[in-house]
Amino acid sequence: MEVAKVLDPFVDTSNQPIISVVIHPLALLNVSEHWMRLKLILNSVNAVAYGGLLGKHKGRDVEIHNTFEMVVDDMVIDSDYLVDRVERVRQLYKGLDVIGWYTNGKSLTEENKTFHFQFTEKYECPYILILDPLDKTCERLPFRLYESGIDSLSRVYFKQVTFKVGNDPIESIGIDLLARVADVAKVTPDTGINNVTNVPGTSNVVPHENSWKLNEVSETAETLQENHQAVQMLSNRLNVLRDYVDAVMRGELPVNHARLREIRALLVRLPHAVSSNGPFGDNTNHSGYDLEDQTVLLRQASDVCLTSLLAGLTRTMHSLHGWLNREKTVSVFQDSIGKFGVVTAQRGKCFRNPPKVITNAFEDDVMSS
Repeated sequence: MEVAKVLDPFVDTSNQPIISVVIHPLALLNVSEHWMRLKLILNSVNAVAYGGLLGKHKGRDVEIHNTFEMVVDDMVIDSDYLVDRVERVRQLYKGLDVIGWYTNGKSLTEENKTFHFQFTEKYECPYILILDPLDKTCERLPFRLYESGIDSLSRVYFKQVTFKVGNDPIESIGIDLLARVADVAKVTPDTGINNVTNVPGTSNVVPHENSWKLNEVSETAETLQENHQAVQMLSNRLNVLRDYVDAVMRGELPVNHARLREIRALLVRLPHAVSSNGPFGDNTNHSGYDLEDQTVLLRQASDVCLTSLLAGLTRTMHSLHGWLNREKTVSVFQDSIGKFGVVTAQRGKCFRNPPKVITNAFEDDVMSS
């Protein structure tokens, strides 16, 4: 998928070499999720997110795979946090390096340029990815990518570049599932008519004869949706029955014994357990379960709790056993030192009463092993 370039009047686009940039969906999703999280925390659409771009840069071929977040306070980067985070990220993602940073906004601003100069003091990264979360045109992805460089006159320029969204087979599975479940553009299977509201100033696009297939939902998502709807419907019906019984008990509605018997028969079928006092506060078992069934359910719950307790006890015994073994090993070495002395590697001498430093060194070696 290629994203069209939108000209920025503040960016130089003249006589610059062409590059090939591929951004993976994970990076785009991370940037969107970061801004959305800040928006919910601050309860404001003016939230600004900052982070770094991880990828590969080979000549004029650039590939952005992932991102990481940065701590920025009043347009000042937390250098210690940034250096520590980059080192950890490099250890985690072998082969990826910092090639740029991201933020959100309409376009590249003077503040972004100042921040870019501050960021490049730590890492040489020419790329800036900007998310426009308030873009509602839906004609393209709300992302813009900029490249910085130095021209022949030693002037710093910023150029907007096009990029493609590429993904590997593993990413395709997750992205395809998200695209289907999101159900952004619903298409009626019968007629193939697009249900998206027409945007003023745009022409109607005739859908492909098989375009309704794009709206397919995975089997897992479809099953979960059906189960959710069924449980929700059951809950609503039970609330109606509860309100009816409450109204009868308050005398607001006449007593209908046939209807109450049907309600009781339904409650008997529901898989629930009650206390010995019953759900109505008396000593009668109104649930339809006999004491044997309730005993089985309680026994199963007790077995689960007992299994968890035994697992915790086993972990505790394992830790205690390891500690005792280490203590025993240290004690054996101390006895050996007292009886036979210690032969030092530097001088080749034997000490009957070794210095305390040598004893501590042996203890440290044993404890570390």
